[in-house]
Amino acid sequence: MAATFPLPTAQSATSVILVTGGCGYIGSHFVVQLLETGYGVVVVDDLSNSTTESIRRAETIAQRAILSFYQVSVCDTNALRRVFELYEFDAVIHFAGLKSVAESVSDPLSYYSGNVGGMVSLMSVMKEFGVFKLVFSSSATVYGHPHYLPIDESHPLTPTNPYGHSKLMCEQVARDMCRSDPRFKVALLRYFNPIGAHSSALIGESPLSTPNNLLPCITQVLASRLPALRVFGTDWPTHDGTGVRDFVHVVDLASAHLRAVRVLGQVDGQRRKEAKEAKKAKEAKEAKEPKEKEKDGNCFTWNIGTGQGYSVMQIVRAAESASRKTVPLVLSPPRPGDCAHVVANPSLANSQLRWSPKFGVDEMVRSAWEFQKWNPEGYNAGVDLLPVTRGASDNYAPVVLSICANDDTTPTRVCSNLLGLFSYSNAHKRTKSCTEVSISGTTSYSASAFGDDEEEDGAAKKVFGLSTRMLGV
Repeated sequence: MAATFPLPTAQSATSVILVTGGCGYIGSHFVVQLLETGYGVVVVDDLSNSTTESIRRAETIAQRAILSFYQVSVCDTNALRRVFELYEFDAVIHFAGLKSVAESVSDPLSYYSGNVGGMVSLMSVMKEFGVFKLVFSSSATVYGHPHYLPIDESHPLTPTNPYGHSKLMCEQVARDMCRSDPRFKVALLRYFNPIGAHSSALIGESPLSTPNNLLPCITQVLASRLPALRVFGTDWPTHDGTGVRDFVHVVDLASAHLRAVRVLGQVDGQRRKEAKEAKKAKEAKEAKEPKEKEKDGNCFTWNIGTGQGYSVMQIVRAAESASRKTVPLVLSPPRPGDCAHVVANPSLANSQLRWSPKFGVDEMVRSAWEFQKWNPEGYNAGVDLLPVTRGASDNYAPVVLSICANDDTTPTRVCSNLLGLFSYSNAHKRTKSCTEVSISGTTSYSASAFGDDEEEDGAAKKVFGLSTRMLGV
C-alpha cells in the first residue's frame, strides 16, 4: 500500500519524537508516555502485526493527539525520507521489526531483510536529515544461553536463532555508526520479557495472529480463544520444574525508553559543552572517558528487566488468581533451544538511566487479564473511540465513546474501559474532560469525569452507577 503524506500539524517548540512501530504493543504504551510528558509524536508503522486502533486509544488515555501517523515500512527508504522532510525530529525510537523466534527459524531472510535492512534504511535517513539520537528496541535473545546469572551487559553475545542474530546485527550497525560519526548518540535497550497492559485496560498486547508469548497465550485460554496452554518442559532444574524468566511490566519498559531519550539529550548537551573547551584540555578529557565509551563511542547498552525470575507455573497461578478461573495445561517436552533460567542484571540501567521497575508480577498479570477480559477480540471490541482533535495537543479535548451493542457483553466491556480511564485520569490528576456515554436502549449521560462542582460530580456518579449495575458489583 502506497503511503500518503498529508500536510503535517503545525510544529511547536516542543521536541518531536519519531516512533517507528508505534502502533505495536510496546510502542503504543510508549506513545502514551510521550504524549503525557508533552512531546510531539509522529508514528510510522506498516501495520503488518498491529492496528491504528491502539494509537487512537493511546490518544484517549493521554487526552492529547499525536501529530501524524504514516503507514510506512522502515525498509522503504524513500517513504521514510518523505516523513523526515515534514518534521524536524529530536530523536527516533525504533520499535519496528519482526519478533518471532520460531518464525525467524523458518523464514530467516525476512528477519535479516526486515530487521537489519530496516535499521540500515532508518539510520541512513537519520544521517541524511541530521537526526542523531536513537533508542533501539533490542532483546535479551542476543545473549543466547546464559553463561552465568544474572545476565549483565558484558555477558557473551551468542544468539541461537535468526531473530537474535538480526537484533545483534542491528546493534552492530548502531555501534559502527557511532564510531564513524560522533554526532550519533544511541541507546540499545535489551528487553527481557515484557508483559502486562495499561491500567485503563484500553491498550495491551493484541497480536493479529496466534500469540507466541506466554502471557497472551494464558489470557486467550482464559478468554476461551485458545483451548489450553502448552507448557514446554516440566523437569527443568528450577523450583517447580518449569522455565524461569525475567518479566517486566510494559509500562515500566516504556518508562525506560523515556529515560533513555532524556539521557541521550544530556549526552548531546555535554558534547556541545566539550566542543567549546580549549584544545589543550582534549587529552585530559579523553583520558577520563570510560573504556566502554572509547570502544563504542556514544553507543550505550542497558538491560531492561527486574532482576527477579518467575517460573511458567508461577505466571499461570497468578493468572488463575486474577481471573478466578483454571488454565487447562498440555505438558510437552522442551523445545530445541529452550533453557531453564534467564534473569537480567539491571543494575546499569538502575544507576545510569536512574530507572527501576515499579510493578510486581501480580500487577503485570492482573493488568494483562483485565485488557483481555474487556477486549476479548483484541482491539475489535465494537467500540468507536473518536480520536482527540488534531492540533489540540496542548488542550484536553472531549472523548466520545459510542457503544455499538453488537452483543450482550459489549456495553459491559466499554463501561469497564470507561471506569478504567476515569480511574487512571484521577490517579494522574488529569485535567477534567467531558465524556459522553451512549448505550442503545439506555439514557445517555454527559459527565465531567472529575468535576469541580456538585452538579458535575453528580453527573459523573450517574455514569459510574450505570457501569456498576451492569457489572454486578
